[in-house]
Amino acid sequence: MLLLIALIYCVPLYLIYAEDDYKKCYTNKYHVVIYGQFTCNGKPHQPKKVSLIEYSGNWISSKVIQNQIPPLKGKNSIYHHRQIQKTPNTEFSVSMEVMHFCNPIRRGGRPPCPFIFRGPIPTHFIDCQGDDTIAYWFSIDLNSGRYRGRSSCDGPFGK
Repeated sequence: MLLLIALIYCVPLYLIYAEDDYKKCYTNKYHVVIYGQFTCNGKPHQPKKVSLIEYSGNWISSKVIQNQIPPLKGKNSIYHHRQIQKTPNTEFSVSMEVMHFCNPIRRGGRPPCPFIFRGPIPTHFIDCQGDDTIAYWFSIDLNSGRYRGRSSCDGPFGK
């Protein structure tokens, strides 16, 4: 009975917060500016690929809005990207997908498998008005359990 009462109180709160995970711009464009750097065990590391993914339509559909974001300068330095929306007045969210070889799993003589993780860009860093001062800054150590993601060789459900 206590579990049922806890669910009745907690589930609506979760749904309220889940609804804040989208953005809607009433202009004909939005901007996502990201600046950041990656490390592996505290040392500079350049991921194999950094992409931005847009989710829209109740998160049923997704599209890659930038497939490969190169660093601005040198290995690991700072990543930067600005995205402009093509379809205004839709609810959407944006995530960063990173494929990396930080401490890859060795597979008995075969090439190591990269790790893939996706992290949401917080909606307050998605700008509808063209304000150049709004940017998502990050510094990510890819060895952290949160950013290890799943190994791409393990199939869709492996880690």
